[in-house]
Amino acid sequence: MKASAIPGGPSRAPWLSGEPSHVLIALCGYSPAVITETVWALAHEEPPVLPARVVAVTTRAGRETIRRELLDSGVWERLRRVLRAGPDRLLFGDSADAVRIIPNASRDAELEDIRAGDDTLAVADFLLETLRQFTEDPSVRIVLSIAGGRKTMSVAAALALTLLGRSGDRMCHVLAAPPFDRPDLEPRFYFPDPAVPEYTWSGPDAGRRVYAPARARIVLADIPYVRVRYLLSARYGPTAPVGYRKMVDAALACSDAVAPPVLLRLAPRSQAACVSGIQVFFSPAPYGLLLFLAARARWDCPPLTTAKTLQAELGRFLERLEGAVRTPFAGEAKRRIASAGEPDYARKLVHSVETRLAALDLAGPVRKRLRLRLPDRRGHYALTLRPEEVDVSDLAAELVRDRP
Repeated sequence: MKASAIPGGPSRAPWLSGEPSHVLIALCGYSPAVITETVWALAHEEPPVLPARVVAVTTRAGRETIRRELLDSGVWERLRRVLRAGPDRLLFGDSADAVRIIPNASRDAELEDIRAGDDTLAVADFLLETLRQFTEDPSVRIVLSIAGGRKTMSVAAALALTLLGRSGDRMCHVLAAPPFDRPDLEPRFYFPDPAVPEYTWSGPDAGRRVYAPARARIVLADIPYVRVRYLLSARYGPTAPVGYRKMVDAALACSDAVAPPVLLRLAPRSQAACVSGIQVFFSPAPYGLLLFLAARARWDCPPLTTAKTLQAELGRFLERLEGAVRTPFAGEAKRRIASAGEPDYARKLVHSVETRLAALDLAGPVRKRLRLRLPDRRGHYALTLRPEEVDVSDLAAELVRDRP
């Protein structure tokens, strides 16, 4: 993570000719100072960057704060004068294009705040749409500031840029070093304005303290991120899906395609399973179930369609296994299944094994595919693994293959 500390003081003309047009997209909540601080920090980088335009993404309440503190107060115009921004730089104002309000999930009203569960996806979709408008323009470079707003906005914006960001697009966070981050500083700090003679703060026990603008430090941190855009483009081309959830699903499909193979190794004389190199132990009945389903996966058997069928087939498998191999767990598992009687016991066993596997430190694609219950409404039971991804003894596989 690259960080730069920018001292306060007079600025110079901070843009370079011939550079791509930069657009600052800034998240904002109730502290619009994150916008002015980010602009100030960018303008004092080496080489300096002064965005052509600024887009704030906020809620309805955030818009009122931006109007009051930045626009109506004259702070924004003062920042442009101090940075000597020309007519084609730092374009920002009280318009729907510059201050964009996140809509609710049904798109029939503006969000006042982000609280409900449905708001999260609405935020992600809206941020994705906003970023897409600029990432489709090759002459534009995005600087995304995730410093403002609620954490939901920051996370959603970061993930959206991961899906759409290009090699020249940046993600950053900005902080004003204490005491200039205090909301009760007088006057309120937005950037190191040389026209402000001093900033003061009166603490309950510390008395009145005075700070010179030259002491202000603004830290801008660049956040590296993975650019999934190119992976999606390579696979889907111009037909890449639109919408946050669909794009995430498409990215997961791409990662699953290159994921390392899942290898499940079991032996009928042991109660230990090796899952992608991780050893895990099971009690007799859950291990019997896992071995049974692994043997069926190894022989590419179809899923079992009901819990009652699963319990009956499992009982027969364990009985044959106990007869062929004198292993203690097979007999114990068979007795527990026989004494349980009701088919609900098979569902409990499935849940027990799934819970045990989910607790392992497995990569996401591996955990997703190592499931016992297929994702359909009929309750089919099987391991969602290919035959070559399962290693069981020939005996176990033959016991499934050659039913009496």
